[in-house]
Amino acid sequence: MPGPTETFWRLVPDIYTRERSRFLFFVGLFALGNMALTVGLVGSEALFLARFGAARLPEIFIAASVVTMLGSFVYGASVGRARNDRLLVGMTAGAAILLLAAAFGLGRAEVWIVPALFCLYYVVQVVFQNHFFTFAGDYFDTPTAKRLFPRFAIGASLGSGVGGLVAALLAEAVGPRALVVAWGLLLAAAALLLQLGRRALRRWGPLELEEADETSVEGILGAVRYLSASPFGRYLVLSAVGMVAALFVAQYLYSDLFARRFPDRSDLAAFLGVYLAVTNLIEIAIGLWVTPRVIRRFGVPSANLIHPLLTLLSFGGLGLQYRIETAVAARMNRELLENAMAFPIRALVLNAMPLRLRGRVRAFLEGVVVNAGMAGAGLLLLGLGRPEPIWLCLLGGGAALVFLGSNLRVRREYLRTLIDELRAGRLDLAEVGAEIGSWEASRLAELWEELLADAGARPSQPLFDLMPILAARGVTGPLVRAASHPNPEVRRSCVSALAAVADGDPEGPLGLALDDPDAGVRLAALRGLIGIGSDTAFLAPRLRDLLADPSPTLRAEAAACCGDEGQRVLRAMIDSGDPPVVAAALGVATPAFADAAKARVRDREPQIRAAALACAVRIGSEAPLPVEELRALLADPDARVRRAVVTLLARFGGTDAGALLAGALADASASVQAAAETALLGLGEPGIQAVEIRLRSDCERSVAGALRVLAASGSALSLDLLRSELRRRARELWYDLVAFQLLPVDTGPAGLFLRAAYQDAMMRNRRVAFRVLELLEDATVIRRVEKGLRLGSARSYGNALEVLSNLGDRHAAQLLVLMHERAPLDERLRAARAIASLPTRTREVLDASRHSERRWIRLAAEAVDAPEGIGAHEEELMERLLALRQIPLFAQLSLEQLEAVNRVAKEAVFLPDEVIVKEGDPGGELYLLIEGSVRVVKHYGTPNETELGSMTAGSYFGEMAVLDDASRSATILASNRLRLLSVDGGSIKELILEMPEIAFEIFRVLTQRVRAAEARLGDR
Repeated sequence: MPGPTETFWRLVPDIYTRERSRFLFFVGLFALGNMALTVGLVGSEALFLARFGAARLPEIFIAASVVTMLGSFVYGASVGRARNDRLLVGMTAGAAILLLAAAFGLGRAEVWIVPALFCLYYVVQVVFQNHFFTFAGDYFDTPTAKRLFPRFAIGASLGSGVGGLVAALLAEAVGPRALVVAWGLLLAAAALLLQLGRRALRRWGPLELEEADETSVEGILGAVRYLSASPFGRYLVLSAVGMVAALFVAQYLYSDLFARRFPDRSDLAAFLGVYLAVTNLIEIAIGLWVTPRVIRRFGVPSANLIHPLLTLLSFGGLGLQYRIETAVAARMNRELLENAMAFPIRALVLNAMPLRLRGRVRAFLEGVVVNAGMAGAGLLLLGLGRPEPIWLCLLGGGAALVFLGSNLRVRREYLRTLIDELRAGRLDLAEVGAEIGSWEASRLAELWEELLADAGARPSQPLFDLMPILAARGVTGPLVRAASHPNPEVRRSCVSALAAVADGDPEGPLGLALDDPDAGVRLAALRGLIGIGSDTAFLAPRLRDLLADPSPTLRAEAAACCGDEGQRVLRAMIDSGDPPVVAAALGVATPAFADAAKARVRDREPQIRAAALACAVRIGSEAPLPVEELRALLADPDARVRRAVVTLLARFGGTDAGALLAGALADASASVQAAAETALLGLGEPGIQAVEIRLRSDCERSVAGALRVLAASGSALSLDLLRSELRRRARELWYDLVAFQLLPVDTGPAGLFLRAAYQDAMMRNRRVAFRVLELLEDATVIRRVEKGLRLGSARSYGNALEVLSNLGDRHAAQLLVLMHERAPLDERLRAARAIASLPTRTREVLDASRHSERRWIRLAAEAVDAPEGIGAHEEELMERLLALRQIPLFAQLSLEQLEAVNRVAKEAVFLPDEVIVKEGDPGGELYLLIEGSVRVVKHYGTPNETELGSMTAGSYFGEMAVLDDASRSATILASNRLRLLSVDGGSIKELILEMPEIAFEIFRVLTQRVRAAEARLGDR
């Protein structure tokens, strides 16, 4: 039977295991803060109403709004000047001190301290809650925040419920003045919790090393600019004004009834405490179960109408029956439904605007507009004097009508804004797809059809993304009409969306789509009809017609559903000599065709070989080839064949399967690597043992694959291996740095290559160490740390080091921090020697290098210690790699990547005066001089011939031609007998497809060139 802890996590399955400690910390902090706020609300409200009555509420509304806006302004000016966690500690601790001082002086100066407490409650509430979400946003990326932040309402409601109970007990036992002390102590406890959680906070982030500043003054001004320029934004502001006016008029009315019913301040405080304890428990239930169902049933914009309707009803109830029961109902609408339903829905309404503006707009609406509306309500109530409750009910009802009317316009503008932002590419449809209800879907369909017509033959991607959402909401009419669109991709997407919906009657549109001229549309229609279980009488004749379809895939899938006649068609297709036809038939073949598939596994056509092997995986009960032959096929030139072999080895490879699959982690094809990783995971512990060996591979791609397998396994053994690998890489990183420093600079080509090998190993160990950290910790945090270390300001750099010091294994973290600190190397080295064993002499490095596991270091060390030289091939390879590294385009590549470039390089010998490249000819090759020299000539062979200069061994030319194929700008001739390397652009592009990481290094060089050129232009 599961325990309480396990039961709780089952109630919230969308909180992943690695997020639980972080989630609990922030929920606990939010709960403690809301507990303090609830105690403060009960105390300040009870003291104020008992001392002054509801008649003085208008003045306090005005005062509280002014003080809150001033406090928000001071807070906004502080955001960004101090770290968000320190700012929150300072604010809560400062408020706690003020409250304890106020409690001490409450008996002497009650006449002004009580109103000050009322105002302080609003300041603390607005600033704490706004900054809490700004602060928490530093530690959760956007998708995680969207998933988890609504769950923080659990903490808020629990804290408020407990706070209400504490307030009721204290008020009964000691009196409401004690609540001020409890309020201050609880805020002090929140500050202490933050301080104690400092190490954990540094471990978790912040994700943005400069931290969020949505609530800063600059952020608020950005929100104002957006809201003023957008009809959607203007109606949001009007809605907020109407809501605040209505709710504060309601507060005046129910406060008047409470004060009359409970004239004694202790009784009033006890009542309010019990009320808040009960309603916050109800709030949890509504937030967890009612609000999500309302959103799913009606959609966000329509659900946003519920709160104004209930607000209007609450004024009707107060007008008809001005008594304590209707007052309680009005307050429940004012607080309970606002917190559990209205606020989350309003937050989701903001999803129609760009992500960068949502937090700023929320802060402006909740901080500025709400307080301005509160002041306006106070002024209005003050101007009216003391009217009869019925007139205030009419006034509040009018404000509720403004609230409702504004939300109706918000609902309409929400969809238009949504479409505009989708078209502009500033919004991800996945964020709002679940928030669209039936009414919104119908209206959205109208806008979608208009936009589809305006887009012409090339609609934008968001229009495609909307199709399954419309179909899922039952709005199929526009999709049926769009199934005849001129663009086949539109027709295909419409048919696929219709086929995915079980409701309605999609057979008609799908049947018509079987006659579409585009094979993809016909295939989508066939799969849809089969998927929905279409009527046999309707489908059978259509299937027979499709047996003669020109598309092999369509023909094969139709044949698979046509009984004996279809089996004969499949047999003929498998026996065909046309590779696409054979592959299509093998893709749907049943076990009855196992022998036919096995007969094609040695076909000379790679497409047929791959399809036959994949078919054997799907339907075979034994390996179609001996394991040794499958091993040989791991070197097949076609990636599809290798991928199928990997899957076969996982099933039939026997005891050697792990080693063979681990070797496939180094495959040049990403799809083969992924298949190997999946297969190794399926082997369990033998797969883990197989990848452990690959951690020491010279191929970095193989190491990365092995790390991913270990991380995906998640077993205790895998995690231990990852931590061990992190420690090893951190130690080797320092060893490589020290070795590089100890090796002499001027020791000939072998010595230079040894230094280059240690430098290459150092960069590789750093990359692998951070990759391991990504797998052990939050990958987003690690990427932000790397960015802060590479590009950040002094503050970001310091934050990044502090976060890094709390990640992974403690010793490894210390070594990585020491590696990146900006202190002198000798000081850092002394600290590193206390953690890791590091060399002290050059001879020690050379001796260890000869026995190194790392190929390049061992090769160079053997050359350094062998005066007679090593093999000619090894010497030539080192010479070439050093030469290639001199080319800026390749300067940042690793030795492994340079070796790949060298494999596609060709060596050539030119005689004196022989033309190497001719001016005006198309480019396409890069040249690197190994021996000899060349002349650079303009207008060669003409009366205007001019020699521009010369180049000697080690020089290069034409490096940009490998990318842009531009014509040659000059003629280059051999000055004497020379030897050079050439690399053509086509080979480099093929290499980039095989090793995409090369492209990133090349792009970095090109970007630096562009920036340098811009800087030169700027200096002119």
